[in-house]
Amino acid sequence: MLFKNIIYYDVLDSTNSFLKEIVRENKISESMIVVANFQTKGVGQRNNLWESKKNKNLLFSMFICNDKLKSSLINYLNIITSLSIIYTLKKFIGNEEVKIKLPNDILVNNKKISGILTETKISKNYLKEIIIGVGININQEHFSFIGRKSTSLINYTDRKIDKKIFLNSFIVKFNMVYDLFVNKNYEYLQSEFKKNLKVKN
Repeated sequence: MLFKNIIYYDVLDSTNSFLKEIVRENKISESMIVVANFQTKGVGQRNNLWESKKNKNLLFSMFICNDKLKSSLINYLNIITSLSIIYTLKKFIGNEEVKIKLPNDILVNNKKISGILTETKISKNYLKEIIIGVGININQEHFSFIGRKSTSLINYTDRKIDKKIFLNSFIVKFNMVYDLFVNKNYEYLQSEFKKNLKVKN
């Protein structure tokens, strides 16, 4: 099972940046997760700022220790992570529409609830450094960004959600989906991904 090691911090500049630093200093020998209550320089795809009030949301990065993954399989990292987030969200808000918006957003009723930032290093056609950053809006009720529709879990549950409980549920789902990937169930994963894609109107 991946991610037996989970480290919590109050404040980091970025969980992805922190993980990259300790990976490159050879301080990690197994898969692990780093969680922060707040990020001072949290970013999403294309360096977009990730808005998150302190202690409200789930902000974490995963380091996957597996140097046998071919670089041609890189797209599956996003597939695995997206599906794991969707499966976890549906445990809490199963009656709502939860969809994947390309390239790496998760929407609930057309509003962004989660984003993914994958960073890798490739050497000799293999993925040598796999870090996946995830932000999930959990208990933040209001968002200030103009022009971007965002939401959070609490807006659908009407109750505060324990972030550690949500993370533990996500880890279970991630391990399940990752096992399908390791066992080369590529067709099934692609089918599930397409089934959960947001169709452009």
